[in-house]
Amino acid sequence: YKKFLVESGHYKPLQIKDFRIFILLLGILSISAGIPLTVIFIIVYGVSFASLGGLIPFFIGIGLILFYSLTLRKDL
Repeated sequence: YKKFLVESGHYKPLQIKDFRIFILLLGILSISAGIPLTVIFIIVYGVSFASLGGLIPFFIGIGLILFYSLTLRKDL
């Protein structure tokens, strides 16, 4: 399929812009899953190791969004 796309001139390789949008989406999804999990685990179990089940995706999401914001190009 890829060979056909190259021959027909319709092939577009993965671009950095597409990768950055994917990173932003992953960051938003991780934060939106991490916040409710953290709240529920703290309510049910209190502050314990169980709350890491929500804090880990929350901080991964923050890291991904931070990566997205740090790689913004000012010349666009």
